[in-house]
Amino acid sequence: MSFSNPMGNKSQNPAVVDINNFASPVAQGLNDPHPLESRVANWKANEEEFNLRMLQRTQGLAAPLRRVMDAKIVEQSTFVPSIVGGPSNLSLDILKNEDARLDWEDVYKTESTIDFHQEMQKRMGL
Repeated sequence: MSFSNPMGNKSQNPAVVDINNFASPVAQGLNDPHPLESRVANWKANEEEFNLRMLQRTQGLAAPLRRVMDAKIVEQSTFVPSIVGGPSNLSLDILKNEDARLDWEDVYKTESTIDFHQEMQKRMGL
């Protein structure tokens, strides 16, 4: 085995190791997310899709379409300023069958309270 050309082609000289690409397969293997992590991240969307499919199987195509349309209308039309107590989205919770569920967001509000004018500016995109 000859090592006379250390900068030669890698396939011809097995002693030459590319330091830049040496750790990349190991890093890619460590940084790949676990398959269960993607399921947990999309849990709510997957659950809603499953419920709509079951509704379609039992009541036909019109029922899930009507439910999705009603939910979009309620999402777009519901506006209660946070100074009055903020949006409760009770109608949306009823449409999504979440009215009896108590989540983390129900107890601990994530958004800080802003005044009415700031909220309207944010809503109008000003």
